[in-house]
Amino acid sequence: MSTSRRFRQRGAGGLLVALLLAACSQSQERNAAAPTPPGSTSPSVSAGVDATRAHVAAQRRLPPTAPGQKPPQFIVVSFDGAGNPNLWKHWLQVSHDTGAHFTFFLSGVYLLTEATRKHYLPPRHAPGSSDIGFAITEGGPDPVAAIGHLIDNLNTAYLSGHEIGSHFNGHFCSLSRGVGSWNRADWTQEIHQFDQLMDNVNANNGLSSPHPVFTSKAVLGARTPCLAGKPSALYPAEVAAGWRYDASTNAPEGVWPFRKGGLWQMPLASARVAGTSRHTLSSDYNMYTFQTSAKRGPASRFPALRSQALATWQGLYDRSYRGDRSPVIIGNHFETWNGGAYTDSLTDFLEANCRKPDTYCVSNEELLHWLQAEPPATLAALSKPRS
Repeated sequence: MSTSRRFRQRGAGGLLVALLLAACSQSQERNAAAPTPPGSTSPSVSAGVDATRAHVAAQRRLPPTAPGQKPPQFIVVSFDGAGNPNLWKHWLQVSHDTGAHFTFFLSGVYLLTEATRKHYLPPRHAPGSSDIGFAITEGGPDPVAAIGHLIDNLNTAYLSGHEIGSHFNGHFCSLSRGVGSWNRADWTQEIHQFDQLMDNVNANNGLSSPHPVFTSKAVLGARTPCLAGKPSALYPAEVAAGWRYDASTNAPEGVWPFRKGGLWQMPLASARVAGTSRHTLSSDYNMYTFQTSAKRGPASRFPALRSQALATWQGLYDRSYRGDRSPVIIGNHFETWNGGAYTDSLTDFLEANCRKPDTYCVSNEELLHWLQAEPPATLAALSKPRS
């Protein structure tokens, strides 16, 4: 499909989600004189959110591994940053078309504007610092209105069964003061800051509505900026925060998620690039780096770049589906590098595979729940790296 067809408005969503969003708005208006404390939602809204999430989950129960049979084939797609409004429209539409659920790893600084940025107190950097800026407007509304639109998208996603995770905040990747050098106290501070930015987004920006229908307590896991960070410092901070998985590591093809440092590890795969004997991580940025050294290539190459990325993800799926059924885990960004080549290739991949027999396109949260429900002996048999 062409990129021009891809970026479209989201179609009609679930009626239950629309009704609850309307009810949330009405409830917030009624309670305007007595606002709900930061980091919480009113009991009526919270009950409605829980009921909606439970209803969505009940419609897509993931089957256990039957004795003597292969497990389901999971495709797990997540997005780092999750701030660009145009990409929100696109991926919610793809979800609607394919039945896929995603994990949106939100960067907390997208819940601030340049004017309110000093609410963020990052480790080892001045207050209000960020290497990725703040609220993304894409030439549209003013920054505060853009944050309101982002909350709307997050609410729609959450109520539709998608997962909201953390991509932390300022995205500091420098060698001297970047996340790769942080200690446990730094990561603890960064997680606390993420929680505060999420739970106080309205107060921080003078935004009366909409309000998030979830809090930081809904976050179960994260992916670090640049996949960086010392596990000995990062994992204890994540465990202390109550998180249950980390998605920052990588592994060879055929490796199932595994436990390390008190967390489930959801690794990106070192995938064989189609048409070559080389490998790259199953991420749009890594494919972008492999193909054009993380620089915009000539437009004449965009179709070939898109086709190679699609063939790479398809090959990863085919080898897994025919083999051990290890989850196909792909990490993308809300970016349109090389003319949208990686957005389009991933869209084509999901449209081609999400409704195949025994295949389930799920969030990290859904995969986590499935893993926790499987007998340990079954998981042990699955967790043998492919030769």
